[in-house]
Amino acid sequence: MSFLKKSLLIIVVFITIGLLGYSTWHQWNSNQVSILERMEPIRPIAEFSHGDSIRSITFSPKHSDLIVSAGEGKKIKVWNRKNTEQPEFTLINDPTNVPRKHDVNFIGFSPIDAWFLSKSDRVLSIWDATTWKRIRTIYFDRYPSSAEAISPIGHLLATANIDLILWDISNPYEINGLVIFPKRMEEKAILLEGVSFSEQDKLVSYRLHDSTLLHGYQLVDFSHDEKWIAAHVKVHDHKLVREWIDTVIIWNLQTKQIHKIIENTSSEILSTDEDATQKKMVIMNEGMRKMDLKSQSQHFNPIRSIKFSPDNRYFAMSTLNSLTIWSFPDWNIYHEIINQSIYGFEFSPDGKMFATAGLGGIILWSVESLTPITILTGNDYLTSISATAFSHDSSMIAGGGSDGNLLLWDVRNINEK
Repeated sequence: MSFLKKSLLIIVVFITIGLLGYSTWHQWNSNQVSILERMEPIRPIAEFSHGDSIRSITFSPKHSDLIVSAGEGKKIKVWNRKNTEQPEFTLINDPTNVPRKHDVNFIGFSPIDAWFLSKSDRVLSIWDATTWKRIRTIYFDRYPSSAEAISPIGHLLATANIDLILWDISNPYEINGLVIFPKRMEEKAILLEGVSFSEQDKLVSYRLHDSTLLHGYQLVDFSHDEKWIAAHVKVHDHKLVREWIDTVIIWNLQTKQIHKIIENTSSEILSTDEDATQKKMVIMNEGMRKMDLKSQSQHFNPIRSIKFSPDNRYFAMSTLNSLTIWSFPDWNIYHEIINQSIYGFEFSPDGKMFATAGLGGIILWSVESLTPITILTGNDYLTSISATAFSHDSSMIAGGGSDGNLLLWDVRNINEK
């Protein structure tokens, strides 16, 4: 066979494989749409009026009827699912009147000890989860943290902004630093020896090998066996036309070193013109400061959530319109969803389901079959959900968003089926 015929045959094979792949994906996507269209939405069994936009939700690990919601403003509300009229307790994250950003970005229970954490960017409050009395308040006066996570066992706290720091929180009255994680593959972790939480401002450093780089952590999550920790970080590089690099870094908690870096290529705001930077300056000099933000935003698809599955089999990353799930720790892509609005993502604690939240409600998916199980909507069909949480036995799921309503669905029968 001549070289030309061989080349043509190879091209035909590649085209055929490509068409088959596209046809398979298109058929799968069409099937999901068809399944969703045929489903009868499930309405909530309870609705609570939190008031402000909800950013974080969690269930009590010891009292299955208690649900906590927080978000804009400094109020945290503890609800009993049997009483929709008013919260059992209303907590104030920052008890002072000092002007500062009050929005509560993180809430969580210690799974073992009976206490609860709430965190804005500058204030960490620790509460007795039985009496709901304040135990301690810690202020981040100079360097606020933008992301937090409690380890599944409950004795570790990760805080992140410029640095990702691990703390021993086994004693809430005496929280000590353990390690500052490296930012690059070649860097080494900085081990801490009993540095107290009150001295956290001294730990923040601008240890950058390249002055053009600026890191900013946005999200943190622990694996459920506490062998890994992942963080979403935005890197600003003035040397590149693509200024913001959206990445996820995974560290090995035993070695304290970087294990893997995943770059979110769908977040790129790119220009193929080499003179793009110069053109931006020209536009600004001419007083046209819009800089075509509308067209840029159409190409910006930032990371919204990162999650390890409870059975440590998967790692998921969701953006505004996509979801990628990797098998763990071999890092093969297990599943992808694209061109679907995704504001929030969560695995169920039993590992059987995952939830994608967005405009209109929540879609529950089977982890094994990767098909939709059901749709959860509010009483208003256009309810937008951005924060979700499963109860610890996976029988309930709660969701909330910008309208300030906390919704609760019973998924016990669905999960059993």
